[in-house]
Amino acid sequence: MQIAVCLKLIPDMDVPEVVNAATGMLDEDFIINRMDPGSIAALEMALRFKNKYDAFLTVIMIAPEDADYYLKEVKALGAERVCRIWHENLEMTDTHGKALVLSSFLQEINPAVVFFGSCSGDTGNRQLPAFVAEMLDMPQVTGVAADIKYTGNHLIAFRRLEKGAREKIKVQIPAVISVDMESSGMPYASLNHYVEALAYQIEEIPLHELGIAEDEISSWNVRTRLVSITPPSPVPQAIFTPDSNLDPLDRIRAIVSGGLEQKKGMMIEGDAEKLAEEAFQFLKGKGFV
Repeated sequence: MQIAVCLKLIPDMDVPEVVNAATGMLDEDFIINRMDPGSIAALEMALRFKNKYDAFLTVIMIAPEDADYYLKEVKALGAERVCRIWHENLEMTDTHGKALVLSSFLQEINPAVVFFGSCSGDTGNRQLPAFVAEMLDMPQVTGVAADIKYTGNHLIAFRRLEKGAREKIKVQIPAVISVDMESSGMPYASLNHYVEALAYQIEEIPLHELGIAEDEISSWNVRTRLVSITPPSPVPQAIFTPDSNLDPLDRIRAIVSGGLEQKKGMMIEGDAEKLAEEAFQFLKGKGFV
C-alpha cells in the first residue's frame, strides 16, 4: 500500500519577525525555518500507520535545497522515499499553485492515503488539503484527532468536535486526511538511522516531469497574493496624571514616583496587652477579623 505525507517549513515563531520597511514583507535575512507543527503531527500519524499496516511511505515537500537538512531527519525516521519539488516561481505562488504541483505528483504515485497537517502555522488558512483532495477527486476528512484504522477498502477516522466530542467517520480510500493533533516536536531517530540518512540523496523533482509549465505557477498567474505584512500596533498605555489640587512640589514628586505611594508603617508601643489590643483593632478595621 502506498501512502504519502505532505510537509511544510514555516518561519520559527519564537524568533522576532523583522519586516522590511521598503517591501512590507518579512526580511529573509532574519528568517529561521522550522518544521510546521501540523506537518509534524501528520508525519507522526503517517509513520504509525506505515508501521502498523506495512505501507510504503513517500514524503513530499515544496521547498528549496535548504530543506534537505529537515528531510534527511524524516528519512532517518523510516520513510522509504523522501523528495521535494522546487522552482523559483513556487516562492510567490498561492495555495492553488501549490495544490496543482502536489496533486500532479500524488497522481503519479497513486497513494491510498494522503496525510496533511490540518492548519499551517504561518498562514493558517486550512485550504491546501481541500484543494488537493478536489484536484485528485478524493474524499477528505478534516480535524482527525486520533490514529486512523484501515479496514480493507475503507478508513475509520475520529474527528475532533467542540466541547471534547468525537465524530467517527468511515471513508472510502483513496482519501485525504487532515490531522489535527497536538505534537510535542519532531520525533527522534536512532543514531544509526540518522547517520545513514546523512548520506541519503534527497530527490528533487523538476516541474516538467510533472507536466506543469512554469507559466502556470508564475507570479502574474497567482489568484491570491500576499500584499504586505504589518506589525501589530503598540497597545496604548495609561499615563499617570497627578491630582491638580496638590501643590506644585507634591505634583512633581507624584510624577517622578509614577503615582506609586510608599508603603506606610505604624509603630505601636506599650505593654503586651496594649499591643494585642492595637493589633486586633487594626485587623478589625481592615476587615480581616
